[in-house]
Amino acid sequence: MRIKQTNLAMKSWAHRLFRLPVTQTAAFLLLMLFSCVALTVGAHAQTSYGSVVGQVTDSTGAIIPGATVVLKNTATNASQTVVTGAAGNYTFVNLNPSAYDVTVTKQGFESLAQTGVNVQVGGVLRLDVTLKLGTQSQTVTVTASQSEMQTESASLGGVVQGLQVVEAPLNGRNVNNLLDFIPGVVPGGGTQGSTMSNQGDGQTQAIAYNNYQIGGGFSGQSIFFIDGMEQNIAENNVDPLVPTQDAVQEFRVSTSNVSPEFGGYGGGVVEIVTKSGTNQFHGSAYEYVRNTNIQANNWFSNFDGLGKTPLHQNQFGANVGGPAIKNKAFFFFAWEHESLLQSQPSSETVPTTNELKGDFSADPQVIYCPAVGSYGCTPGQPLPNNKLTYID
Repeated sequence: MRIKQTNLAMKSWAHRLFRLPVTQTAAFLLLMLFSCVALTVGAHAQTSYGSVVGQVTDSTGAIIPGATVVLKNTATNASQTVVTGAAGNYTFVNLNPSAYDVTVTKQGFESLAQTGVNVQVGGVLRLDVTLKLGTQSQTVTVTASQSEMQTESASLGGVVQGLQVVEAPLNGRNVNNLLDFIPGVVPGGGTQGSTMSNQGDGQTQAIAYNNYQIGGGFSGQSIFFIDGMEQNIAENNVDPLVPTQDAVQEFRVSTSNVSPEFGGYGGGVVEIVTKSGTNQFHGSAYEYVRNTNIQANNWFSNFDGLGKTPLHQNQFGANVGGPAIKNKAFFFFAWEHESLLQSQPSSETVPTTNELKGDFSADPQVIYCPAVGSYGCTPGQPLPNNKLTYID
C-alpha cells in the first residue's frame, strides 16, 4: 500500500482528524488499521504470485499416489495440504513470494522435509520428491542450498528481489528504474528521478512511468501488474502507479516467450509484488535529502558567474508490518512523502530599442518582409537595409 499526499492535503487531513474527540480519533485510526489488514488479506487471496509443482516417486522411480504434501510459509506459519493424484503429482498455486518448507509423508515410507524452498513472483517451481522405504517416524531433512531452476516455463527474463530493491541507489526512489537490472530492458530516456519530478503542469507525463524497451518492443508497449492487478491506462497504455521503494518485495520482468495468460502488450510483462506482514513485527523510517549546500553549481551558471540555483528535496517515510492475529491475519503499512522545491537557470533574448522601432540593421541575419500587415515591402522578400517601416 502506498499513500502519497501533498503538503496541503496532509495538513488539511491532520487538522480535521485531530479536531475530532479522542474516541472518534481512536475509532478512525482503528478503522484504518483494519482496512489495511482487510486489503492485505483480500489482495493476497485473489492474486496468483507463484506456484510449486512436482511428482512423488519411490527409489525405483515408481509413482506414489495418495502421498500427503504439506507446504508451510516460514514467515507466517500458514500451511496448505494436498494429496498426490493417480500420477503422483501435486500442485500449489497462489503463493506469496517467500521461503517455504515442504513435507511429504506416506505410510510405509520415510517422511521427507525440504526446507528453504524459495518461491518467486510469477515463477513456477518444480520440486520432485523421492521417498525411501521405512516408517513415517523416520524423517529425512533436506535444506535447499541454492535457487531451484525454473523448468516449467520457457519465458525469458529475471527477478529483482529483497535487498536489491531496498538498497539500490535511486535518484528520486522511482522503483521502475530498477527494471534495467534485467537483460533485455533498455530505458527509453526520461525515466530518471522521482514520480513527482516527472510531472508538468499537474499532468502526469507518460514517459516517466512506462518508457522502457523490453525484449525489443517499443517504449510504452509493456504491461505492468502490481499484486496481480493490471496498472496500464487504456488510453495511452502507461503505468500510472509507482509504489514506494520500501513497499516493494520483489518484481519479475518477462522479456519474451511469455505464457498465454498475459495479453494486450507489445513489449514485456512486469510483475511487482508488495510486502506483507509476518509473525514478526518489522519496519523502518527514513529520509533522503538533497539541497543547495551539497549540490555542485550548474555549468552555465558557473560560467556566467552566477550562484547555485535553489534545490530542496526531502523524501521521507516509514513502514511497519506484523501480525494482527498471529498465524492468521497480517498487516503491512507504508507511507512516503516528497517535498521538492527547485529552480533552473534560463536565458532569453529581448529586443533592443532600435529593434523595437523596426531597425534590425545591426543584426547579422537577413530579416524578411512579414506576410501579414502593411510594411511597404514585398512579403517574403528581404527588407531593405534590414529596416521595417509600418504603413498605417
